[in-house]
Amino acid sequence: MRNGGIVLKNIVKHSKIYEVEVALIRQGIESRTDRSFCKMTTIGCGGDIALVAYPSNIEQLQIVLSTVHKCDVPYLVLGRGSNVLASEQFFWGVMISTCKMVGIESTSDGILVEAGTSTVSVARYLAQHNCGGAEFLYSLPATIGGAAVMNAGCFGGDMAQIVLAVQYIDDKGILHEVEGKDCNFVYRGSMFKNNARLTIVQVLLKRQIVDYDIMHKCRAMYDTKRNTQPLAQKSFGCAFYGEGFAASQLIDLSGLKGCQIGGAKISEKHAGFVINVDKAKSQDIYLLLTHIKNAVRQKFRCDLHTEVCLVGTRWENNNDIGRLPYTYT
Repeated sequence: MRNGGIVLKNIVKHSKIYEVEVALIRQGIESRTDRSFCKMTTIGCGGDIALVAYPSNIEQLQIVLSTVHKCDVPYLVLGRGSNVLASEQFFWGVMISTCKMVGIESTSDGILVEAGTSTVSVARYLAQHNCGGAEFLYSLPATIGGAAVMNAGCFGGDMAQIVLAVQYIDDKGILHEVEGKDCNFVYRGSMFKNNARLTIVQVLLKRQIVDYDIMHKCRAMYDTKRNTQPLAQKSFGCAFYGEGFAASQLIDLSGLKGCQIGGAKISEKHAGFVINVDKAKSQDIYLLLTHIKNAVRQKFRCDLHTEVCLVGTRWENNNDIGRLPYTYT
């Protein structure tokens, strides 16, 4: 009896993934074999995935992580996938989705949020309970776990300002807790970024009671983003940041707005956004990101930092260099 999806066609060659799939079925954990990064990331491209697991609570997530660790299978944890670019190659591993790990609870210590809960839902909950200081969450296209990993933020606010503590699981399924001040939050980063061994399961947020109209402030922030950013199109959100300068401004001054490679394009509304306008392939997106970084480096002698996390291999393809609209160096 299957728990969603079809049996992997080549169970002999990829028996370890099949073992994981069978183990999850026996534990009553939902899994699928018919998913792709194209449907599970906000940029809308990427290859098929061998197995996607959908744990619904911490205990199930511990089982999934301990199982993939025992079977020595590659894995990736994904929330909404708003800062992820996956290659078109088949991912022979397990993608663990936190989308079913949702919930918000008010405790004596603060607001406890499950990792898969959307940031918009958190902002609305905080507004209903007169908790301010986190209005920026309303404008983020993320889950609270992913936002903590990336130390996401906008309008002068970020996760580092509102996180009291984080619970996470290591690759062996063991639960840990760390205080917010020890999460090594930096601009668009934390101890969890680029560390696949650590998976956030819960985030404890500050409870700051205020007397102003929180939802009015949330909507005002969102309206500003909607008027200045291509929110209706497939993108990562803002793809770059600079140290001490505005990345989007340098991209704009480089004359890159509207530049297009394949189905990938630099937004004419906001230069910091790379958008999928015509069934872009992952390599289209990657080449355009590369073009932006090198063009800005050539013109301004400074480096842009990419907020996007790459999944997969073989990104460097010399046959594609000729597609870049300038001399590659």
